[in-house]
Amino acid sequence: MLPDADGALRARWRINRAWAEERRTFLGSLRVGEVVTGVVATGLNDIGVYVHLDDDLGRFLGFLRVPEMSWARFESVDDTAPIDREVRAEIISIDFAREQVSLSMRALQPDPWQRYADTHVDGDTVSGTVTKPVPFGASVQVEKGVEGHVHPTELADYDIEYPQEVLAVGDRVRVAILDVDRQRRRVNLSLKRAQPE
Repeated sequence: MLPDADGALRARWRINRAWAEERRTFLGSLRVGEVVTGVVATGLNDIGVYVHLDDDLGRFLGFLRVPEMSWARFESVDDTAPIDREVRAEIISIDFAREQVSLSMRALQPDPWQRYADTHVDGDTVSGTVTKPVPFGASVQVEKGVEGHVHPTELADYDIEYPQEVLAVGDRVRVAILDVDRQRRRVNLSLKRAQPE
């Protein structure tokens, strides 16, 4: 019985060694910046999803983090990268020691911030939707993938204690652009300066 057990262990070791060599070979064939196609295998709560990258081996997984799924805000990972869906993504890093590949679907999409900064200037008045009031003001989506911030002093001509006194989530509002900060990817807005006199 021992010789059979010993033979089974050797066979398993050879299979594991061959599999490890296949993984290293596959990993070595990938390049940062390369666009790959894979199938979403499983999710990891709100952190991201694993993606099968190799059709032949069926075992090699890349990882797609939530922030790398889209420039636009989304409610659920299932809306953007549901299990069993084929996705295209760019390889943004390869960790050979850990045999991990990081992916980005967002890298294949135009950056809405750059387009917005190119087409809007300080003083423009635009429409937007309130996404969340916070103690230090409110966030307003001025374009898909672009949110700006309204400081509490820019909400009204009078003192307010809470942003909810003048805004609610989902409100459509007109806001004036105070400044577009390309480096920090931030748009500062004013609700009160966009109102007719």
